[in-house]
Amino acid sequence: MMKRSSTIRFRSKPCRRAGSILLEVSVSAFVLAIAVAGSSQYLTNALNSSEKTQRITRAALMCESRIAEALAEKSSAVTSEEGVFETARDWRWKQVVESGPFSSVGRVTVLVFFETGKKPVCSLTRLFPIAREKSDSQAGNPR
Repeated sequence: MMKRSSTIRFRSKPCRRAGSILLEVSVSAFVLAIAVAGSSQYLTNALNSSEKTQRITRAALMCESRIAEALAEKSSAVTSEEGVFETARDWRWKQVVESGPFSSVGRVTVLVFFETGKKPVCSLTRLFPIAREKSDSQAGNPR
């Protein structure tokens, strides 16, 4: 009588298994590359937006500063001036003083530009009272 072997041998297929692992790794690497590209685009947009916001904020502060200087001069003469900010040479301004909607009111408008840009980064307009010289009869001094 012959003795039969009770062990069963399974044939493994290493080539087929290695191919499926390579495919899984390739797909995972592709998905990771897309995620990294999307994240870098998001970060770039966020940085550009932050820079633009900082530029607008700085322009608004410089515009306010220039308006304050114009109002401190207390001039009601119609003028148009241009210049460069002393503290920031890459920023320039344009100021227009003109008569306002009423004879006792003037209007000052300041535009702030970055470098050689044609479009202003910030524009601000303020109304101010025009000081009238009192005549002798209005001041209570009789003639």
